[in-house]
Amino acid sequence: MQCRKSWICNLLPPILLLTTGLSQIPTARAETDPRRGEQELRYLGVLFGPSLSDWSAYQPDGETPVSLRSFLTWNLRLEDGWRFGVTGSWSWQPVLEQELALRDPFVKLAKPNLLRIGPVSLYSDLRVHLPITTASRNRDLWWALQSFNSLDWVAPWGSLGLYSSARYNQYGSLGEGDEWEFYVAPSVELRLSQRLAVGTLLEWGGGVPYRRETAVLFSDGFSLQPGVSWDLSPNLNLGPFLRVPLGGAARQTALGFTLSWKIDSWNLRPL
Repeated sequence: MQCRKSWICNLLPPILLLTTGLSQIPTARAETDPRRGEQELRYLGVLFGPSLSDWSAYQPDGETPVSLRSFLTWNLRLEDGWRFGVTGSWSWQPVLEQELALRDPFVKLAKPNLLRIGPVSLYSDLRVHLPITTASRNRDLWWALQSFNSLDWVAPWGSLGLYSSARYNQYGSLGEGDEWEFYVAPSVELRLSQRLAVGTLLEWGGGVPYRRETAVLFSDGFSLQPGVSWDLSPNLNLGPFLRVPLGGAARQTALGFTLSWKIDSWNLRPL
């Protein structure tokens, strides 16, 4: 079965694009948030490379070409730390025919600190995916609703995390794909210096196909994703990583790379 979702591709970008630090839960609501109206523009690129044992134009499955997936996000800070954002996405295939393809955009409402107790914080967001691309129309996808959550415990040496996602896809009568998609990934990060950290996560993904007589949860299996996070500057981060499947048919380790760039930020008069 084809892997439905990769955490680096579908979950990591929203974390990098939406989370902008930690703050304490206020004991009383302020009349006006001084940072209300703050805006920012961010870019994230994720390169899905070849197998370490076979440096070809294809990813480890032997069918999918090496590709660079890009995310461009505009965020607006609302009252009480809430954030509204719009993300556009596209894929570029730098090998073979060098194709460029648009992907479905989504809008989201996020709360980086929905809950905070000491070093433990909960990030949560709700996203509405807009199926405007040809690929989604061919699958008769009408809309999709996704909830993503990140529970983090931060310590001087690094952090522990637990990421989870659930997505519901609404199809038409000719729909094809998964009606429900699920994802869970615990993670650990060790900070080596102010700018350098190493870490890994254990990810699992699965889903329930659309229009089956009996609801069956299929599993895409487990994989490890060790990687490095290097802050070249306060606004630029590089992150090489490996994807190591644990079992299944595709057992080859794949190479990947991320680039996160805070392009600009500005503040308008509060709305």
